Amino acid sequence: IENIFTYDVPFRDKNHKLVLTAVQSVDHTQSKELGYSTASLPVDMGWDFIANGEFSGKPVRTFSENNLVSFMGRASYTLMDKYIMNIAVRRDGSSRFGKNNKWGSFPAVSAGWRMSEENFMKDATWINELKIRGDFGVTGNQNFDSYKSLATMQGFGSYYHEGSYFTVWGPAKNPNYNLKWEKGVNWNIGVDFSMFDNIFSGSLNYYNRE
Repeated sequence: IENIFTYDVPFRDKNHKLVLTAVQSVDHTQSKELGYSTASLPVDMGWDFIANGEFSGKPVRTFSENNLVSFMGRASYTLMDKYIMNIAVRRDGSSRFGKNNKWGSFPAVSAGWRMSEENFMKDATWINELKIRGDFGVTGNQNFDSYKSLATMQGFGSYYHEGSYFTVWGPAKNPNYNLKWEKGVNWNIGVDFSMFDNIFSGSLNYYNRE
C-alpha cells in the first residue's frame, strides 16, 4: 500500500517553483515453501516424474515474512529555471532488525546550476544545455534474512524411545537486539551537456559511496 501526496505551491512570481511531496507506504512480504526429496529416479526423467521415485525423509517446510513501513518528505525548488535544489528525508522501519534499531533515517540533498540559461552563455549558440550538479545522500540496506535479530532453534539429531524417534532441539544462535540498518553515504558531482542542436550530448560524473 502506497500513498503519495504532491502539492505545487502557487507563486505570483513565475520565477519561483516549489513542489512538496509526501509518501507513506506499507510493504508486507510472505513466502512459504514445501520441498520433497526422492531417490532411484531414472536419469531420463524430469522433475515432473518425481512421484515415480522413492521418497526419502520428511517434507521440508520453510516460512518467512517481513514488514517495511516508510515515510518520506521532499521539497523541490527551482529559481528562474536556472538554480535547482531538492531536499528529502526518509524514515523507514523494518521488522528484520533488532528491537532497539528497527527505524533508520536517510536524508538527501541535491543542487544544480543550469549554466546555459545565464546571459553570458547566450552567444554560445552551439551549446544547447550545460548543467552542473551535485548531490549527497544516505541510503539504507535491509537485504538479508528476516530473522537475523532473533534467537532461533534447530534440531541436533534424534533418539529412539519406546518405539518412536524424537528430535533433539536446542538454540542455534543468540538474539541480536542491536542489529541495525546498513547505511551507505553517497555523494556525486556531475556535468550534463548537449551541443550542436542536441546531436552530441552526454554526462560526466564523479561518484563515491562508503
